Amino acid sequence: ELMEAFVAELSHGPLDVWDCQSQNNVIVVPYLLAVCADNPMAAELSASSGMQANFPCRICSWGGKFVEKATEDGVRQMIEGGSLRSPEKTVKELGKQLRLASTNCTEQTLRERWTKTGVKDRSTTECCTILFQLHHELSGKATKSPHNRSQPLDPLELATRMKSERRKLKQAPWKSSLLSPDLPLAFDVHAQTPPECLHTLTLGPLKYLAAITGSTLNDDARDHLLLALEDCATEGIDCGKTFRASYHLQHLNSLVGRELKVLSQVMVASMAPLVKKELVSVDLQEAWLRAAELSKLLWVDEIPRNELQEYTDRLGHATRALMAAVAKIAPKSIVSRPKYHLLTHVPAAIRSFGVAANFATERTERFVDVQRTAVAHSNRMANSRDVAQRLLDQQLLRHLMTGGYRLNHQQARVEQPCHSMVEIISHRKNRIFREKWGLTSMDNVIAPTLFKSQGRIHHIRSKGEENCAVGNFVYYDGDPDARAQLEVGRISGFRLSDEDECLVTVERYSLHAINPNYGMRSIRSTGISITVA
Repeated sequence: ELMEAFVAELSHGPLDVWDCQSQNNVIVVPYLLAVCADNPMAAELSASSGMQANFPCRICSWGGKFVEKATEDGVRQMIEGGSLRSPEKTVKELGKQLRLASTNCTEQTLRERWTKTGVKDRSTTECCTILFQLHHELSGKATKSPHNRSQPLDPLELATRMKSERRKLKQAPWKSSLLSPDLPLAFDVHAQTPPECLHTLTLGPLKYLAAITGSTLNDDARDHLLLALEDCATEGIDCGKTFRASYHLQHLNSLVGRELKVLSQVMVASMAPLVKKELVSVDLQEAWLRAAELSKLLWVDEIPRNELQEYTDRLGHATRALMAAVAKIAPKSIVSRPKYHLLTHVPAAIRSFGVAANFATERTERFVDVQRTAVAHSNRMANSRDVAQRLLDQQLLRHLMTGGYRLNHQQARVEQPCHSMVEIISHRKNRIFREKWGLTSMDNVIAPTLFKSQGRIHHIRSKGEENCAVGNFVYYDGDPDARAQLEVGRISGFRLSDEDECLVTVERYSLHAINPNYGMRSIRSTGISITVA
């Protein structure tokens, strides 16, 4: 229902808005580019049978029975993918289901049709139920009651009546609104509902791998792994002040996305001592290594346009490497878990929509608490409308408090709020107020690198908004004027120049061959220290 409202709003025509830069009215024509949702919702919007069906992919036609998917050809097709689905073929199949429900069929026949094609729409299913029941009543097969006909219709009259009823149902919304041919720019719901990486990778293969690890570790291996995780350096990893290794090992089957991301970064190095002692298999460590490599490739902030093809090729190779590694420890999960196959469609989504963060839904899930609070404080019958109006009022107030423009209908002109309101919001004493409304806090503004000395320097702030102290490994630019790659170094000290500029002394490290125990490149100190401003 919400998606139908959004699609209907887009068809109302262009919008007349105010451009604050050009100080003129401009015409904006919005159109639907992509729909970001988790896998169950995306499957429902694209008329797919879902992740538990024989044909679980909403993007291509890959699927079949488990016996067929477990063969060599089935695994190859899972990696390569089937023929791409199209809205035209999906709508055609939904029409066939309506005609099938209008004939002398059973409910089992419809279920077999859903299983065979992998196409199932909620609205179409409701229409099929109406047609199925009506056909049974008119043909005299329904249970006799005062409301049912005592005499069935003849076949010709029955077919005419069912055709007329089917035509009436098609005049109302009988399929997903995203399958409508009237959408601008030929919106393709199958290609433009990209796989969401949080649910497809983090809550998919990473979660499966954590569960496999928990089931294979004995008590001795678990104790050794706990010590290794507690001893692992977690500087630069978003895990809070301390890494709760004991909690992560106790809840390997119920970790959330943020915790799984952290675990993927520390598990490979922590397992290396256990592999030497033969407490953990090399295959399990390799699976974690491939998962960490894929996670690193997916969660990037930007991709240079001239490196896009190389990046997507590396991403596809990393996906296949993860499948090969997991197949050594849990071969059945490769074909029984559809999220492994969905990962093969991520490179195409990135080529269309940019980095994976562009179509991630993790940031919107933080908004659920705001909606839940609005529902809890609503005493009206129309909760959805009340919540929408409340959020609209809050957004408008936030827009005005930050100095946004508004249209004065009485004077027919565009104006801004008074300067005193902006001054109140920007005052340092109103920090809690700014945080509540999501406004820019002056307390978080980073000062320039030139500052006055207030004593000993304990840490500096990196471009990635991380605190870097003495002893931390960092990437640094040894020659800002040259277009060279960042180098690896270790901070050995800070000092201030005569102009009160912070100078960082960095011990240079060089990259060496891949360490066979850790599966990663080793670094060695060159014994040379340089000063970086």
